[in-house]
Amino acid sequence: MSNISIHLKGVLMKNFLLERVVGRRASWMLLSLHASDSGSVEYKPFTDYVEWLEFTKGYASATVDQYAGHVARFIDFIFEASTLDLKTSEISDLLYMYQDYLLYARDSENPMVVELCERLGKREKTSVNSVSQGIESALGGFITLQIVKSESISHGNVFSKFVTNGFIRSSSQKAAIKDSSWLAGTVRGSLERSFVDKRKAKVFSISRRNRDSNKKKYDNGEAYPLELVENLLMLKPKRKSRCFHRDMAIYSLLAAIGCRTHEALQLRVCDIDFENRKIRLVNPFTRDNPGLTSEEAKVLRWKGRDTEKALPMFPFDDHFWEHLRLYLKDFYRTNVSHDFIFQKSDGRPYFITNRSDRNKQFRSYAKASGFESINLGLHSLRHMYGRYLLNYYPNGKGGYGMPIEYVQRLMGHASITSTKKYAIHDMDLLEAYIETANRLNRGQNITLEEVKNRFIDAQIEELKAMKTGLIEHV
Repeated sequence: MSNISIHLKGVLMKNFLLERVVGRRASWMLLSLHASDSGSVEYKPFTDYVEWLEFTKGYASATVDQYAGHVARFIDFIFEASTLDLKTSEISDLLYMYQDYLLYARDSENPMVVELCERLGKREKTSVNSVSQGIESALGGFITLQIVKSESISHGNVFSKFVTNGFIRSSSQKAAIKDSSWLAGTVRGSLERSFVDKRKAKVFSISRRNRDSNKKKYDNGEAYPLELVENLLMLKPKRKSRCFHRDMAIYSLLAAIGCRTHEALQLRVCDIDFENRKIRLVNPFTRDNPGLTSEEAKVLRWKGRDTEKALPMFPFDDHFWEHLRLYLKDFYRTNVSHDFIFQKSDGRPYFITNRSDRNKQFRSYAKASGFESINLGLHSLRHMYGRYLLNYYPNGKGGYGMPIEYVQRLMGHASITSTKKYAIHDMDLLEAYIETANRLNRGQNITLEEVKNRFIDAQIEELKAMKTGLIEHV
């Protein structure tokens, strides 16, 4: 353990200690509490997985932290399950148990799952969305890595109990994997059968069932209601608080330019032209970021956008400049080592804070402004921006809706497919069309046959106009 310079914090589980450290490539490691010697033993496959997340996949530190926690709890579950007489040798059976464990907890109909809940202290049920998205992605990557990178996981004997508790049917199989990890030998064949097509494989059955439905059918519920945004941005502080105008400046910036949350939080003083009221969104990895600690620098992220220029939208831009003015005037600290605009109360960059805490604070402001939602976070303001530009923004030609190619550039989408979802699934707009058509048809007592005939007549008139235009052109 001498090669670990600093222990930051640990999460104690039944069989393992999840430890966050500084001084190593991987920011997390998993220590067995059942080591054969007097000290804890690092479970190397987990360390390899964290390194893979950080250096191969390049995930943001918040994502790495989340995925590390998911996988650590999964490993703890597997280890504890190995102590039960489960009468199975298939990892797929354990995955079904783990899905039950997460979704139903102590209400599961499987007595083994209930027993594991008691042993591991599992009381709260995990949401379907969490299981089929975040946890699915974390475990899918971990399991696939064990299959693909077998040479890196034959370290230690952490899962010896799993090996000797009924999951291996023959003594020759036990002998062959005596000094290997559980995934390196015992369940490799089962995993490979389950993950033949790694692009489509899913850990949980709930994820397989939801796979097609989750190929993003855009839900308006993901967007902050346009008509309520100004209520939020016009809130008055209950007391003099350094956080209030900072938070409102962030919210109004997200609403005004539709940027991603991390792009807003990583804004620096040098990115703002105060005199001309212009903003640049700059990739932090294309320039130096003086004044950050090594740990703060690790939190920086960039998903990518084609243009640095941001074009703020009225009236949200006015709210941004006013909240920013008040924040900088009364609360911004100049005696710090960095020039990031948004700061914590201690002066360090605000982007290092926990996303869930930021969203919790956002929902409390939303509730105070008259809108309550347990699901929406800061990203809902970006969704609102996209919906508004594509569907409602005056286009200067007497109509509404900005060309999709323009919105793609403004939102920094690499693919126009990402932008299309804001237009084609705007249910408010579709409902308005249907409601208007219904009102007209009811008022005129129009039959379905007449509707059809009017459509055909309109097409004929359009063709005649096209014919006339062609003749005139010739």
